[in-house]
Amino acid sequence: MVEEATASLNNSLICIDLDSQLLDLDLDGNETPPRGHYFPPKDTRIDTFQNDDHADQQLRLSEDELRDLLRLFELDELTQVPMLHGDGSVTFCNFNREELLMHMLTKMSSRVTHKMMVEGVEPLTGGFGGSNTKWEQGYKWLVKYVDNKFYHLIGPDAIKMWVESFPSFRDHIYQYLRKPKRRRINGIDTVVQWDHEGAPTREEFNIASFADCTIYTTCVPGAGPVDADKDAPRGDDACVLQRSFFDGHHRVHDIKMLTIYGPNGMTLATYGPTSGRRKDPTLHEWSGWDDEIAQLCMQRLQKIFASFADRIFAGHWHCLRTAHVPLVVNNALRFPVPEPLLNENANMDSARECIEHGYGAEGQLLPLSTVKEHRKLNVDSELIYAETRVMLLLCNIVTCCRRGNVTTGKRMFGCPPPTLESYLNGTPHH
Repeated sequence: MVEEATASLNNSLICIDLDSQLLDLDLDGNETPPRGHYFPPKDTRIDTFQNDDHADQQLRLSEDELRDLLRLFELDELTQVPMLHGDGSVTFCNFNREELLMHMLTKMSSRVTHKMMVEGVEPLTGGFGGSNTKWEQGYKWLVKYVDNKFYHLIGPDAIKMWVESFPSFRDHIYQYLRKPKRRRINGIDTVVQWDHEGAPTREEFNIASFADCTIYTTCVPGAGPVDADKDAPRGDDACVLQRSFFDGHHRVHDIKMLTIYGPNGMTLATYGPTSGRRKDPTLHEWSGWDDEIAQLCMQRLQKIFASFADRIFAGHWHCLRTAHVPLVVNNALRFPVPEPLLNENANMDSARECIEHGYGAEGQLLPLSTVKEHRKLNVDSELIYAETRVMLLLCNIVTCCRRGNVTTGKRMFGCPPPTLESYLNGTPHH
């Protein structure tokens, strides 16, 4: 009896010690950290979902896909996150990797605050419990961890791993252009198709992707006082800071991202975010993609492939094409666009719409991307930039898991995305 009691006591102590590591309680039962809104923590795991539909509704992925993501993210079973306090001291918050990932995905897909997620007042969240301050720190840490780990898959250099896929992308886009499509042009229903005399052949055609910029509105930077005192003035650089992020075209403060989108329904590469004050062609010039893609294409494919963009990108580029425009000299129209080329413009515009579908899918899958109040550049600009890239990465991950989206369907390009494992391993063309 004594041995059984001793074994039972040891097991109880082990469980208490494990609870103290995974929850917000220390061995004495005191709440840590002492600051922040606190609710008793809950044991949130992937197995707590009722079924795959429940998991997909809350996190946009099935239970098996979440487990695959955990494996590929290579998080420690017990993840320690540093937490900096106002007095300069640092403590560590302990998370189980499942609850940490689920919290980040829930935050991005529900538009709720960390406090609301702790309390569980929203039907999508269910409540995580614990300290909302702790969860906020865990969220920030995981976003930056994912951004650093997979930056090569979503940043400017990501375009390198897609070069071998350009001929296949070109074929899928060309096949779509050959299909008859109904479009409304100048109020008239018109059938557009790539069948006019002089149209480029498959070998002459070299469009393999689409390029565009998108903006993310932010709170006005530098608008608040320099400290917590209600009578404190604004910072000396507030005016300059606000002008630096003011977009004169949209009349808002925002950040801008340049993206290249493929017919496989995925964002192939991004540049930014940068200040929304800059024009779209400026971002393309800063990215260095024009020379880099041309060089990569000639080295690996012996042929240059290009992206198609809207007319604002018009200029002299190696790897960027825009619609045909009339020739105007001294404000006088000299050579209008011929009818066959107008038809070609309409056809290419219908294909270019896929990149807008990609931006729309991001807002639908991860509504946090549409919340202006969440983006406070003065508070943590590094987090905002990382978050923007991570949400595009997660959209790519969802596309891989679902084996496509509206862009990859038979009505458009019919180009399947890679598997999740091949994408996160950096070998999407295999």
